[in-house]
Amino acid sequence: RALDAQWGIDNLTALCEADEKCIATFDIPALVDAALALFDNGPLPYTYTDPGDPSLTIEGEVTVQDMVGLIYGQQGDRIGAMSLPATLAQLTEGGAEATAQILGSIKASKLLASREAANSPMALLMHVAMVCSDDPVHSVDEVNIEGVGKYAQLFGQAGAEEYAQFCSLIDVQELPDSTDVAVTTDVPALLLSGDLDVATPTFRSQEVADAL
Repeated sequence: RALDAQWGIDNLTALCEADEKCIATFDIPALVDAALALFDNGPLPYTYTDPGDPSLTIEGEVTVQDMVGLIYGQQGDRIGAMSLPATLAQLTEGGAEATAQILGSIKASKLLASREAANSPMALLMHVAMVCSDDPVHSVDEVNIEGVGKYAQLFGQAGAEEYAQFCSLIDVQELPDSTDVAVTTDVPALLLSGDLDVATPTFRSQEVADAL
């Protein structure tokens, strides 16, 4: 996942460099580093008051992982990805206090919304069972962080830590190495991937195409 996250930033940077207005305005790698640097001294406190219920106030902290989540999450669609440079510029120019309030409002809003959200534990269990039986994550040390920046490293390590915990809890039997055989087919196949979506990076689809 670290490689996927890095691909997303590299791909977005390349698109920006191909646009005169964008490259003259934004240095995406520098903006990413500056956004993460806002948390060099630790988490940032925030206070959020529910606009729908002014009597409800949440006090908490946002961490560097919240910033990582914002950067990754905005690359899930074209509008979000293309607006990411401006978003990062706004956050870094606003400084730690403004960043805490913006990220804090996002975090608190999701927390409040989760109280009424429909739970789907079965879908999560099915996903975790598949991952942990086929290619379980045992340690954060297994993350391939070669050639990636701090943002991608943090993203990959956070995901690995989460899956390592899931796999230790669900405790499903691991499939033998003999099952690790690339699927091949002589039937025409259509592979879809998002050129701006870090969840379906094009280089992963190419790996599948090469294996097929």
